[in-house]
Amino acid sequence: MEAEWRGQEVTAQVETQVETQVETQVDVLSDLRSQMVELLCSRLSDSSMTVLQEKLLLVQRCSYYLELSEEQEQSPAHLPVSALWSLLNLQRLRRAMDEGRTQVRLQLTLLQLLHQEILRSCRELQAFVGRSDREPLDASEAASTQQQLHQTRRHLRSFQRRLDESRVSPIHLRTQLISSAAVFPVPRLSATLVASWPVLFDRSESKALPGSVYLSWNVAGEQFTEQQQQFEVHIKSLHPADQHSQVATSRFTMNVLLVPDRLYEFSVRRVQAFNLVYQDWVDSITLKTLQLSS
Repeated sequence: MEAEWRGQEVTAQVETQVETQVETQVDVLSDLRSQMVELLCSRLSDSSMTVLQEKLLLVQRCSYYLELSEEQEQSPAHLPVSALWSLLNLQRLRRAMDEGRTQVRLQLTLLQLLHQEILRSCRELQAFVGRSDREPLDASEAASTQQQLHQTRRHLRSFQRRLDESRVSPIHLRTQLISSAAVFPVPRLSATLVASWPVLFDRSESKALPGSVYLSWNVAGEQFTEQQQQFEVHIKSLHPADQHSQVATSRFTMNVLLVPDRLYEFSVRRVQAFNLVYQDWVDSITLKTLQLSS
């Protein structure tokens, strides 16, 4: 009888332990699901992912410039920026600009890869939440998903950090850009990549008129337009002949007299600067002029 009683007691203890483990696993899965739902409804929501895509598109369309400055602790007497550029060794400068171009491409590629990983993780987390509503999940799948949840959060933080760094990022100069024979003492320079927001046509304001077009544009991300900027507007006739023309302006609007009833393509960008390192996108718009009224 005593042996039977002890056997029943052991069985009861085992059953209690199993029930406790099951309850613990259910609690873990419930907590995991709650964390995923919270992330999917906040930083991975449709609206948040749209903003993420727009931010990536914006930095991909930026123009990147090389800016130089003297290292203050090394150069007690500062030279004007124009004087610094006039002292540069052109071969070393070209090498620095090539390195800057490579750095921009690497930064943009990393952002693109991170964005793709975030999209993939979002789809997989959504699938996990859907499965958890329909069927029980095992511990190994829960552990794998928990790890992916942590990885997704790291990707989101890394994406935002690299996005912020892409606007202004230092370049490591392998050699100084000013030759020792150019000036003494030789100023030590630091180089920085600076991004300028893209120039975009205002499609709600730009329109075709009889024998002319009205063009309007702005700089993305700038609440107030800087009046010192210079722009180039390129005009291309699409029919009947492939003719090109170019107009420079410091304004943000333009009226262009053209041939009536003809299709034109317009593009706008900043005037090409000597320190431009990387530009892979220019905005364009196609408009057809109206016929003159008889």
